[in-house]
Amino acid sequence: MNIVIVGRFSPPILSCMRSWGRNSHKVGFVCIDGDMGLKPCSRYLDIQMNLPQSEVYKNNGISRISRFLKRFDADVLSCIDDNIACWLSDNAFQLDNKISVAFPSSQMIKKILSKAQQNAIATKVGLKVLPEYLIDNDNIERISIAPEHFPMCLRPSAPHDVTPFFKVKLVHSTIELKQFIQTIHITQKIIGQPFKNLPNLVIHGIRSQNGDTKLMSAFMIQRKFEGVTLTLQPYPDLPEELIDKCTAFVQSFDLIGNFHFEFLFDPETSEAFFLEINLRFGGTTAKVLACGYDEPMYALEAFGIVKSYGKPVVQDIVVTNKQAILKYIGKALKNSLTELDYPNESVWERIFFGIKGFFRFKDEVMTVDDIRGSVSLYGNNAINIFKKIF
Repeated sequence: MNIVIVGRFSPPILSCMRSWGRNSHKVGFVCIDGDMGLKPCSRYLDIQMNLPQSEVYKNNGISRISRFLKRFDADVLSCIDDNIACWLSDNAFQLDNKISVAFPSSQMIKKILSKAQQNAIATKVGLKVLPEYLIDNDNIERISIAPEHFPMCLRPSAPHDVTPFFKVKLVHSTIELKQFIQTIHITQKIIGQPFKNLPNLVIHGIRSQNGDTKLMSAFMIQRKFEGVTLTLQPYPDLPEELIDKCTAFVQSFDLIGNFHFEFLFDPETSEAFFLEINLRFGGTTAKVLACGYDEPMYALEAFGIVKSYGKPVVQDIVVTNKQAILKYIGKALKNSLTELDYPNESVWERIFFGIKGFFRFKDEVMTVDDIRGSVSLYGNNAINIFKKIF
């Protein structure tokens, strides 16, 4: 089977190439904005084309992708970016009708992108949701926030609804909140919730076209850097009650495909506070693949492209990104880590952890069977960092 994936070269993209290639499928890659220092490559990549960002969301871009699919004789089209997936879905009539699409429809994607709607469904099925405030440029002067809800985490209600874009922002007072809101333009309200100093829990699973929800595997994020995953390891003790509520959530939304939930989680009490669900490959895809959860293949199963892939055999290991670990050590040396860098420890504890993790933890990118892919991805990241510095 010939599979084409569209997106920017990244750990999730590389993990898809490796997963499908290891399972004897041929892989093509439409590289968005592929003008990089090193050409994207992998042992498991058969053919690729570059698509400039200026041609994304344009008819010319769709035409070029269509020609590439025909040249590769592609059977399946996949994608990792929600907005690009919507663009491809809305223009599917311009593609070869024999192509199977391994991502949700634009209607389903737009439905799930609203964080406010996600919170409403989470509450409905019994998941715990932190108190929330909907904030925009118009209501910021009259909004009333309880003092005990500071410090507060701010997140966009949906991607690309705020300029400049941010994933998470921490504010400590109403004054700081107002000052931050004045620096951005909001088209949809952003969500503010009380900050909790807890690890994150991610739950990966699939829901197939016949409505079956299965393969839920949980992973603990014990270390966060700049608000996102630094280390990930399997969490086998997932409460059955939480699985049932997650199942009810995806059924309420009538979701189809691969998904991952994200929670704040208190291991001592097993309390889980819902943060979001994503219906795509994401920042933990490569890490869970390194643990043995083959999300790229399960995505094909969810969309009926392959038959049951079997149960995951998850290894009890810690996975990280070693370039991120080096950056973490550098910031720790400068004492510039923040409350978003969990857990809150002394500078020397963080430096020691970083050095230990660099040598002991499994890397999400480096693999013995695909040195070319590892060098290409990490090499391009290093070149981009060098360009920013100089």
